[in-house]
Amino acid sequence: MRHTIALIIAIMAISSWQLLTDIQDRLGDYVSVSDCPAALGVNMKFRPPKGWTELGPDELQPIVVKQYQNGTSFIKIQITEAETFISRKEFLSMSDDFFSRMIQSIKSDTSHNRVDIGPRFTIIVDKYPFLVLTASFSDATLSFYYPSLLRYYLTCYEDKFITIIAGDFVMTYPDYLDDLIDGVVFSIKFPDQYL
Repeated sequence: MRHTIALIIAIMAISSWQLLTDIQDRLGDYVSVSDCPAALGVNMKFRPPKGWTELGPDELQPIVVKQYQNGTSFIKIQITEAETFISRKEFLSMSDDFFSRMIQSIKSDTSHNRVDIGPRFTIIVDKYPFLVLTASFSDATLSFYYPSLLRYYLTCYEDKFITIIAGDFVMTYPDYLDDLIDGVVFSIKFPDQYL
């Protein structure tokens, strides 16, 4: 029985390692946001997907720090001011409130009356908690100009909120996209905490 359990664990570890290696191979070199005025002084770096086009500043959304696109898939990183300094522990303790705010924001930003909120969970990236949720838009009137599915990541870095929004503008959301976006998010580093 022990050998069977050990074998199952070994197979799962090998599968996870292969998936991680595959994702790492699909990410580019580290990119810093610290040189962007919209970063509001946040020193953060991450690895964008290889082959994705970096788009210039978005005049309609000045809070967008970096954005990438590949066909109909996209990633946006936004940084906004928080009202006050929020510690990691405080951020985690207020996660239900932040999730509620995220959901309200998603529902108010769309004219579609059919917004389905998927599972919500928390991950830790470079010692910072990120709230994660998925929203799908299943309205029959959904246009090409609004994504069919969005994945949101939110964290608080001192007195700033960092939001990563990823999605695709087609009705059939590509299966590979979740793993790739997770790879980008898990590559995030906040170098100042190591000084």
